[in-house]
This record gives sequence, C-alpha cells and structure tokens, in this order.
Amino acid sequence: MAKKIEEFQKGFAEVEKAVAACHEAIKNNERFIGQTSGVIDEGINAVGLEVQRLKDKGQSGTTIADFDKDPDVKKMLASIDQYVQSIGKELKRVADLHAATKSKHVKAFWALKKDLEAEIKARKKEVSTKLNLGNKSLPDMEKLLDRMGKYVDSAVFVGVDAFVPETLDEHRRRVTQGLKQTVAQTKAAKLTAEQQLLDEQALNERNLAKNLGIVKSQAQAIAKGSQDAAKAVAAKDAKALQTIKTEVAAAAKQVASIASIFERAFKDDWIKSKIRDSKAKGKIESTAKFITEANAKLKVMAAKVQAMKV
Repeated sequence: MAKKIEEFQKGFAEVEKAVAACHEAIKNNERFIGQTSGVIDEGINAVGLEVQRLKDKGQSGTTIADFDKDPDVKKMLASIDQYVQSIGKELKRVADLHAATKSKHVKAFWALKKDLEAEIKARKKEVSTKLNLGNKSLPDMEKLLDRMGKYVDSAVFVGVDAFVPETLDEHRRRVTQGLKQTVAQTKAAKLTAEQQLLDEQALNERNLAKNLGIVKSQAQAIAKGSQDAAKAVAAKDAKALQTIKTEVAAAAKQVASIASIFERAFKDDWIKSKIRDSKAKGKIESTAKFITEANAKLKVMAAKVQAMKV
C-alpha cells in the first residue's frame, strides 16, 4: 500500500528527533569524559607528589604497589578509582543509547529513505503524473528525499552513525600507565633533590630580592652595552666592540641562569606545591614573571650586539 507524504514526514521527524538526542548525549559524554580525565590526571600528579615525599623520608620503591599502603596514597588511589567508575557508568549509558538509536532509528531512516525513493519512482510511472493530472504530493516527496540525502552528510547524523564508544579498559590502562610513570619519574626524570633544594632556596624572599636586583642591574648593563656597541661601530673601533660583546654576553648569561631557576620551578610539581603553600606566593609569581619576560627581551638585545660588525 502506497504511503502518503505525511507518513514519510512523520517518520523522518521521529528519526531526526531521536538521532539529535543521541548526538547531544554523545557530545555531553565527550565533555564529561574530558573533564573527569583531567581530574584523574590531577589525582595522578598528586600521587606522584606524595610518593616523592615518601621517598624523601627514606621509603624506597619503583612501582605504585610499593607505596599504596600509605594512608594518603591509598586515599588518593581510592578517589581516582571513583572517578574511573563514574566514567564507566557514563560510557555504558552512552553506549546503550547509541546501540538502541542505531538499531532502531538509524535503521528506520535507511528503510524510510528506500521506501520514499520507491514511492517517487512508482508515482512518476503513473499515467496521471505523466499527463500532469494528479500526484500533487510528488514535488513534496522529492523535496523530502533531497532533505534526507543532505541529512546523511550532516554533522548530527554522521556523528551518531560513525560513533564508536570507548571502553572502560582504555581508561583503566591510561590510569595504570600514568601511575607507573609518575612513580618512576618522581626522582629520576624530574629535578634532583639537590637541584630542587637550590631552586627552593632561590625562591625564598631574601633571595628573590637579590636575584631581582641582579637582573635589573644586568639589564641596565646590557642596555648601556647596546648603546656603547653602536658607538664603537660608528667609530670603527673593533677592539672596543669585542670587549663590549664579551661583557654583554656575560650579563645575558647571568640573567638567563636566574630565569632558568623560575622556568624549572614552575614545571616541577614538588616546587609548585611549595609555592602554592608559601606566604610569598604572590611575590614569587610577580618576580618570576618580571624576570622571565626581562630575560626574553635581554636575549634579543644581546643577540643584536653580537651581530654588530665594524
């Protein structure tokens, strides 16, 4: 029995509604997984910091199993596992919804499109159509078929049709690997305890002021050296220019050395945790910003001096 245009329109509307809902669920799932994975990564970093503290107290070990009896580590691992379980629930929810949408609505879409194509083909063969005496709904059917053809390439339909649900095992493997790396790297791949101590000392308030003073002094020296170098070039004094280049290079090297302390510090989890707990946190951050920015500018100035020729 031939279907009316209203039946095709109703069937397509149902498909669009169901597929759109599934697509939205997939997007929400992606956001949830991304945010939760970020929280898990922070948890893994926290475990690494705690393991490092335990190592600093004398405890030895190379895997998370060597430290998971510690109350704090145990608590952190339990928290990470809760987040992993919440990911598992979300993955199952979306996987079930996607499977149901594919088996019912996506399948119904292809069947509906095939029926519509057959209906249009059959109506075009009718005598009334050939004589332009009837089949007023045929143009609407053709428009609907065109819409359905474009819908196949839409972001919503493709997003659902091509979606492949993640598995919880993938996330568990990621967590296992993350914990393995953070335990192995807490001592070997990060700063040595000696270097950390030196950098921590450089960040105390007294040394902050000292280092800031050095950078400002050397900045003035480089600025003056730049002016003197220009004068030496104008005077064609090669010997004076070489002396200035040596002085400017030494000043730039000292600034770079101080700046490197801050660059290392803000990449090291242990020292960052110390900074967060420090009463001088604001002063450390503002000084670090000034010195790192000054270093970048002075490096350019020093390079220009080195490029000067008589």
